[in-house]
This record gives sequence, C-alpha cells and structure tokens, in this order.
Amino acid sequence: MNQTLPDDLTDFLDSLVAEFLANAKNQFLPTGDVPPEAARKKALLKAQQLHQTAFINWQEQNPERLVPCQVVINQIARRLLVPTQDLAKTARQNGFDLFALRKDYPAAPLDILASRLLNLPDPCVITIMDNGHLTSRESNFPLRGKEMFPLEVKVWEQCHKSSRVKKESRLGWVVYAWPVHEVDWKREILRTVVPEIEV
Repeated sequence: MNQTLPDDLTDFLDSLVAEFLANAKNQFLPTGDVPPEAARKKALLKAQQLHQTAFINWQEQNPERLVPCQVVINQIARRLLVPTQDLAKTARQNGFDLFALRKDYPAAPLDILASRLLNLPDPCVITIMDNGHLTSRESNFPLRGKEMFPLEVKVWEQCHKSSRVKKESRLGWVVYAWPVHEVDWKREILRTVVPEIEV
C-alpha cells in the first residue's frame, strides 16, 4: 500500500494536530505510564472528533478529492501520538532506530511509530510480520507488489530466529528489523531504505 497523501492534505493534518496540541498545551499527549493500547484508543477517539469538526470543512472545500474517513482518522491519530514537529530531526538523531525513538514517543505503539516514518521524505518501506506471516506492507513511494525482496527476507529470518535487532545493506539497499517478541507471539517490524535510483 502506498502511504503517500496529497501534500496539501498532509500539511493540513499537520497543522490541525499542531494547533490542537498547542491549545491543549501538550497535556493531551499520554505519558509512558499509559499502556499502548489505551493510548491508541484515546488518540483514535480524539481523531474522530477532529475529523468531524475540522477535516469535514476541508473536504467541503475540496469536493472532487474524496479521501476515505478512516484513512484520515488514522492519520490524525498517528500524528497525535507522534507529532510531526521535530519528528524528522529526532528520527535522524536516533538513526531511525525504533527502540531509540520509543524513548522520545513512549506512548506510541511501535507499529504506529514505524508508520510515521513513512511521512518523512526519505523513501522507505515498512513491513510488519506476525508469527511468520506478512500482515502489513506500506511505502511512501509507488511500490510494485507486496512481495518482500530477498534481502528483506534474509534480515527478517535472522531477527525472527534470534530475537535481536538486525541490519544489513547491499547495493544501496538497507534493511532494519526490530523484534517485538512475547512468549507465544512474535512480531517483527522492518524498515527498508531503497536507493534513489529505484524510486
């Protein structure tokens, strides 16, 4: 799935959330003491409210550009948990390491934190594997098919078996994999950086 949104819509959502957080004096943002699922639910509820009060006005002004409600609500919720402000700077300072970024955005579930990297200009693919099955694969550029590339499969298998963070690069491609493992359940999140020539 291609996560690219129109630039003006992306800017609108960023401004919408930034204005809300400023008015709330950032007190809306959950702390690390809140379980990720509780934080996700709180963000979704607020996202639905913001969609009903603000985004509908944008849609009325752009009737020819229909965007599914749930897509917009999810994008607002993601921005509430991982605000756009300073995201690019923070991500680069942490080497795009999800585990390091979690310290800056403690309430954000790792899958949402990973998805927010798609809103940065760096071309990449985010893949989520659950118990050995591909459950999500999104990119911020046109991606042909959903099949994983051989290097991605190799790095994923290493991460799945070792329960350790893995990284490997080849011919300009860089693949990172982070394990989110429990006793009876294994999830791996992959970030693939592609060469500019491939985009």
